[in-house]
Amino acid sequence: MSNIKNNLYLTRFVNNNERYLKINYSKTLFDNIYIVMITYGAKRNLRPTGIKKYYFCTLDDALSYFNKYVKVKYRRGYI
Repeated sequence: MSNIKNNLYLTRFVNNNERYLKINYSKTLFDNIYIVMITYGAKRNLRPTGIKKYYFCTLDDALSYFNKYVKVKYRRGYI
């Protein structure tokens, strides 16, 4: 797991406003439980608009979801 990047920061401009996504995955304190956390919002706001958390039993499931989510966001214009 040390050679895989476990967090990503993506941005996109919508109507002259910059939107952001912070996506990361990590292992929880419980054995064999992994979390993918997505924080999103606008740069002009002090606090994020929302935080989503998804829990997975295996690292492979968490990585699969992480990669699929990033792929969809790249298609929507996030860089």
